[in-house]
Amino acid sequence: MPPLLLDGQHHFTKLLILQIHFRLNHLGVRIILSELREEFWILRSRQAINLVLHSCLPCRMAKGLPGGEIEAPLSTDRVTPFRPFAFTGIDYAEPLFVKVGNTQKKSYLPYSLVRQHELCIWSFVWTCRPTNYS
Repeated sequence: MPPLLLDGQHHFTKLLILQIHFRLNHLGVRIILSELREEFWILRSRQAINLVLHSCLPCRMAKGLPGGEIEAPLSTDRVTPFRPFAFTGIDYAEPLFVKVGNTQKKSYLPYSLVRQHELCIWSFVWTCRPTNYS
């Protein structure tokens, strides 16, 4: 029995192509065309299949390009090569309690009002900085 002749622009033909496209798990034009030609002969078949495939959302998402990352512009100080530990910084700790005479005072580092008779405890963490922020 010869295959049925169908118009490629007819709505029934588009639904038939879509059904076979879903049944074949979103495969391409050539495989859908070979599956259709077992029973049907569609006029302008490649054009009709391409039209259906371009409107298939899962296929468009699978073939789409991944989104590009937007990188922040870096200053020249951040990308200029330096020796390791050429620039260092200090991370300050939480407030310390400083004993002044018989009283304790809360002090944030650095404590600049140190007198000779006061007892101060300093806590520094030296870190490697890539730039000089002066």
